[in-house]
Amino acid sequence: MQEVSSALSKSQLVKYPQKIELFGAVQVTPLSSGSSLGSSNWIIQSHYEKVSYVLGSSLLTTHPQPMDQASLKNSKVLVLTGLTQIPTANLEGMVGEFFSNLMLTVLNRGNVLVPCYPLGVIYDLLECIYQYIDSTGLSSIPFHFNSLEFSQIVAEWLCHNKQRKVYLPEPLFPHYPSIHGDFSNDFRQP
Repeated sequence: MQEVSSALSKSQLVKYPQKIELFGAVQVTPLSSGSSLGSSNWIIQSHYEKVSYVLGSSLLTTHPQPMDQASLKNSKVLVLTGLTQIPTANLEGMVGEFFSNLMLTVLNRGNVLVPCYPLGVIYDLLECIYQYIDSTGLSSIPFHFNSLEFSQIVAEWLCHNKQRKVYLPEPLFPHYPSIHGDFSNDFRQP
């Protein structure tokens, strides 16, 4: 554990678009990738060259800050990773089918398990699920998501609409009140 603490003590926290000087030779700058909370694209720049490193990014307008495309312009080299053509299908149709199956399962007294990464579109999906279930009058359906409570402390990575809610006495995401409901208080992991 001491090795982990030692390694973490050498880490430096950065924010979008904070410029960090490395060894007096280059500057690195994290930019919002628009993909998920905290995900970044990077600019690596010297006095002579500009290299942009673009990871899995998204132009969809969701809960993260929008992708910063303007800062990537005029790069000498553009390194692209995580390229995909998905979704090739209609996103609204896929979400509609998901909701339809979710409701059929719940109305038949079944359980719905959605294995996914703890970042990315999960917050958008949870927000849509919560609003959909609430609109159907079934808002008593319990939710459980590991570390969901911490979705409220990531304001700097959120879109401006969600950032404004940080200073209001209301949750950033509609699922937040469910975290402190009876199910969440009584839930115990095996």
